[in-house]
Amino acid sequence: MTQDLAVVQDDPRHVRTIWRGMTSKGARELAEETGLTVEEVIRIRNEQLESVDALTIDQRRTKLLIDLQELSDRARMLAETTSDSRSQAPLLSASVSAIKTTLQQLDKMEQRAAGSEIQSINMLRQREIVQVFSDAFEAFLPWLTAQGIDADEATDEFMGMLSTAAMEMDRRNENRV
Repeated sequence: MTQDLAVVQDDPRHVRTIWRGMTSKGARELAEETGLTVEEVIRIRNEQLESVDALTIDQRRTKLLIDLQELSDRARMLAETTSDSRSQAPLLSASVSAIKTTLQQLDKMEQRAAGSEIQSINMLRQREIVQVFSDAFEAFLPWLTAQGIDADEATDEFMGMLSTAAMEMDRRNENRV
């Protein structure tokens, strides 16, 4: 007997069970656990996966960093207000650990952002270089013709030289790695 999908989706127990078992259990096993059909499990699993995107991940990361900061603040406040010196050390240790984890994550986020900016700048620079090269070559062709040189023949020769130079550059780059 198949349950109505709207009812199934509204049941957070099924969604949690499917989410938790997504990487370790097959659809049949999850269907047996939840009482759903394999098709319903697959549909719910796919909907859950589709709901995760980069923005959602960044939002969750930010929320967790805020939670870590709150935990650190709470542990530090408890350490400052407790009169038992034996309780202070673990509380301060928890606070320091949360701060350290927060700083590490912020550093990773900053590195990703910087790497992304550098990549964008490099791509823009590459496009500019190709455009300058193309413009210069197009301007050079009439000069070749004026010198009595066949522009098509010169273009073919130049493209062959350019291809050879590109292959040589690739070879040098492979040797660096």
